[in-house]
Amino acid sequence: MSPSSINTQVKAMNISEGDSILSSEAVKAAAAEIIDEIDELDSERIDLQTEIVTVTEIDDEDHQDECDELETMIDNLRLQAEELREENKDLLEFAADLDNWSVVDTSLICEDYFTQYAEEMARDIYGIDTNEWPCNLIDWDEAADQLLSDYTSIEFGTTTYYYRG
Repeated sequence: MSPSSINTQVKAMNISEGDSILSSEAVKAAAAEIIDEIDELDSERIDLQTEIVTVTEIDDEDHQDECDELETMIDNLRLQAEELREENKDLLEFAADLDNWSVVDTSLICEDYFTQYAEEMARDIYGIDTNEWPCNLIDWDEAADQLLSDYTSIEFGTTTYYYRG
């Protein structure tokens, strides 16, 4: 599987910096898939390095071409693993932070979406119509700021997310 196919998988799992709401478990699952792919590439590279040692023990000209080909394959696998790590660095760090802070099965709300989230939460919990008087007079930015006291922040790349904790 190539790094671009992993990126496609991650996007298919709806994991992207800036999404309004993310699931902590989906983030961790996406990171685990990426780590598994990196491990697979590293394992293939190690197998080829072992094979090159075996081939170099046979000292004849015919095997030099095979060694050169194996070295090229090893370099390509190393580059693929590095690209995969770099392309997904923020996601991998974000997932590690979630694990380190024991964030389990939690919704992560993007900072840019938090005011709207507070309004939707009030609608869902209290059954109010936020477009009707007197609810249409509520300062939802202030309400969201007050709600933040129950939330903890965490960074995904350059985006701040909040979770209840």
